Amino acid sequence: MQSDRDFMCAAMRERDNLAVRIAAIDRLLDSYAGRRPAPKKRRREGLAKLLSDAEAIIVESGHPMTRGELTRRLEAKGYVLPGVNKMQVLGTNLWRSGRFWQLKGLGYWPKAAQAPDDATFVAALNEPAGYVGEDG
Repeated sequence: MQSDRDFMCAAMRERDNLAVRIAAIDRLLDSYAGRRPAPKKRRREGLAKLLSDAEAIIVESGHPMTRGELTRRLEAKGYVLPGVNKMQVLGTNLWRSGRFWQLKGLGYWPKAAQAPDDATFVAALNEPAGYVGEDG
């Protein structure tokens, strides 16, 4: 059986050990303080700029662009796309925005832009099974 004095000494040692551990955790948390994700508003603004730049890149190219082509062009402009599969992340954001047609076998084209006169493009846009766009 432990005496009161032994019990108090053990409790004080445990308290000191916990204080050392808490200080280490505080230092770890402080080191991550500058690495917080961007606030939602700043992320939305960044995504809006990325989508506008994607539209401009596609229209400038004069033809629909695949996710891979578009990812490479955006990264060349300095964008850092998150995730393991950057092309999938980009494709999801293009689709969610509702601003792009996803033309089967061709790639993405902005809905607000005038369609090129390319017969393949026109056929893909007009063929119900040839695109995934409005509804998904």
